Amino acid sequence: MKIEFVFNIGDPVIVTQIERPGRVQALTKNHNGEQYQIIYWADGKRSVEWLYDWELKAAAAGEDDV
Repeated sequence: MKIEFVFNIGDPVIVTQIERPGRVQALTKNHNGEQYQIIYWADGKRSVEWLYDWELKAAAAGEDDV
């Protein structure tokens, strides 16, 4: 079975809850569904979180400055 993810490793995204740019670092599919490990900066701190596709949107040109 082939798994199709919405985003791929290295894709620039926006974390919608905080409107911060980030990048996809890793992908996983488990009992919780498909998730994306995202690296983003907020308040001068680098953060890494596992998020669902509904918590992300594709970054438009110029929005991908992580």
